[in-house]
Amino acid sequence: MLFARYYNNSIESKGSIMKRALLLIGAVLLSTNAFADSHGHDDLEKLMKGFKTEFKAAADAKSVDEMKSAIMKFDHLVAEAKKGDYPAKEAPTFEQGFDKLAAALDKVEMSLDKGDLKQAKEDMRSVDDVRKEFHKKLK
Repeated sequence: MLFARYYNNSIESKGSIMKRALLLIGAVLLSTNAFADSHGHDDLEKLMKGFKTEFKAAADAKSVDEMKSAIMKFDHLVAEAKKGDYPAKEAPTFEQGFDKLAAALDKVEMSLDKGDLKQAKEDMRSVDDVRKEFHKKLK
C-alpha cells in the first residue's frame, strides 16, 4: 500500500512536471514568434527610414557624384528590403513595390551616368510616386 501511494504520487508529480514543461515550451515558442514578428517590423521600419534619408540626400545633392552616392545607398537598401519576410497576404505587393522602386532608381542612375543632374532630380519624382502608390496600397 505504501508503495502504491508513493508510486501514484510519483506518477502525478511526473505528469505535473510534464504539464509545466509543455506550458513553458509553448510560452517560449509564442514569445519567440512575437519577437520575430516585431523584429521583422523593426527591420522594415529601419529600412524605410534609410529610404527617406537617402531620398533626401539625393534630392539635396549639389553634384552628380553626391547624388550617385545617395542613389547607390538607396538602391542597396531596396535590395535589402527585397530579402525581407513579409506577411503572405502583402508579400506580392511589397515585391511589386520594391521592383518598381528599383526600376525608378535605375532611371535616375541612367541620368546621372549621362552627367545630367537636373534630369536625375526630375526622375526622382517617379521614385516619390512609387512611395505614395505603395504606401496607399499597403494601408
